[in-house]
Amino acid sequence: MSSPSATPVIPPQSVSDAYNQLLDILDRASPEEILEIDILPSTYPSHIHYIHPALALPKSLLIQLYLHARSLFSTPNNPPSSSSPNDARLSATRILLLFDPAHLTAANYRKRHLQHLSTNLVRSNDNDDDDDDEQPKHHVAQLTNALRSEVALLTSLQTSPLPKHAKASTLWAQRLWLMRTFFAQVCNSMPGESGGQSGSSARGRRLWDRELGVVMRAGERHARNYYAWEYARQVFRLVTGELAQGQWIGGGVQAMVVESLGRVHAWCLMHPRDVSGWGCLVFLLARLGEFVGRGDSDIDGGIGWYESEVGRIEGETKGFVRKYEWRGESLAWFLKSVNQLGISR
Repeated sequence: MSSPSATPVIPPQSVSDAYNQLLDILDRASPEEILEIDILPSTYPSHIHYIHPALALPKSLLIQLYLHARSLFSTPNNPPSSSSPNDARLSATRILLLFDPAHLTAANYRKRHLQHLSTNLVRSNDNDDDDDDEQPKHHVAQLTNALRSEVALLTSLQTSPLPKHAKASTLWAQRLWLMRTFFAQVCNSMPGESGGQSGSSARGRRLWDRELGVVMRAGERHARNYYAWEYARQVFRLVTGELAQGQWIGGGVQAMVVESLGRVHAWCLMHPRDVSGWGCLVFLLARLGEFVGRGDSDIDGGIGWYESEVGRIEGETKGFVRKYEWRGESLAWFLKSVNQLGISR
């Protein structure tokens, strides 16, 4: 069945029409179904090209849309209304960040919007009475939808073949702030079991799996993406710390680390020149050693199993070096770092 959005070319009648059409397309993204955005040379026709989930527009048109969005964002007669998702300034920030991923003012405006929604939720809970429980539910839904929209926008920008977005420090800082400030709400917005410790743990695990996938995709878009892999380390600390407070420790966290080790190691072998990926792999090995060393693990074998796991990864890496006669510095640095950490057989 064809998608209702499968329209190859959308011919705009004006910049304003193209602006509204682009916002409508960006609204269709979700954390589970992101957009892949590309900027075409200015020699292409001045149209928005869209076949879900692929979106492309010429740079000449994007410049016009950016100027239009900037005028809306900075118009004195356009007062902010950060409590409304239809705020013209809030909508303009998406185009501003699409054109300039380092637009800190636009990123901060989106932060204030989420903070405002969170404040409204807290106030509605404080003023809640037995006769009206719909208001808190409304604010919960509003904040949840805003968080999903924010994650979808950031993921679309950071994983698309755009020239600067995959390694934009402003976008990665925005994403980390989002996870740190709204960790519980973002976890609750993940699909999965509802309620209970097991449901929360499962959603936290899925959150980490999704964020690691975003990082690896961004690493493919921009080699040696330090900002992306540092974000992965910070989110891993956040997820394991939050879940440990809920007593989801030991084998649960260790199983998550073991699976992540396999994913990151496979990614590194496919991108052996990328030192940032190898650095994250060293970090995960060290964290696994900490979990085993303090007795949190319920996996049979304990420290012996851990040493064999590290030996397996080291052996596969050395086998890669021998097979392809690899002489890259990044991979050599990884082997040296493993030895220096004292976690090698």
